Amino acid sequence: MNIDIDSALDALGDPTRRRIVGRLAAGPLDVGGIAASMTVGRAAVSMHLRVLKDAGLVSDQPIGNRRVYRLEPDAMRQLRDHLDWYWERSLAAFKQAAEARAREREAKEREMATRSFLSPTAAAGGMNGPPTAPKPTGAPSSPGSLRTVSCSPGRSGRGGPTSPTRPAARK
Repeated sequence: MNIDIDSALDALGDPTRRRIVGRLAAGPLDVGGIAASMTVGRAAVSMHLRVLKDAGLVSDQPIGNRRVYRLEPDAMRQLRDHLDWYWERSLAAFKQAAEARAREREAKEREMATRSFLSPTAAAGGMNGPPTAPKPTGAPSSPGSLRTVSCSPGRSGRGGPTSPTRPAARK
């Protein structure tokens, strides 16, 4: 038997009916057994049971002079399958979003790692060619060029003005 999902969801929209379904999940009960632990009376429980029965979520069976209500397992399965469809779509969307975020993070980390190996000009998108290793301080950058020497008279370790020196002699 197929149920109308909208009717079933509407029926479960009421908190009292959800409590009744919760009680029936433990096993079949009559109206008195359901109403025993609820704040509403037997007449109100009967009205809520009628809504749940019309929605196809519960069935009743006459036993003597009372009616025993039970959940309809087929109807509950159909309702669960319907909700699972939304759950699976949500999980798939979450998975896609998480994977996209991970890819973005990995790309950003790769970019940052690449930038740390580049010179400041090249990292900023300059056209100076491949990065070069820094030259040691005090070594001439090319034959015949001036070199700078750090002078710090009387102020050890603080640095000071630099002065040009004569070009290195060629041999």
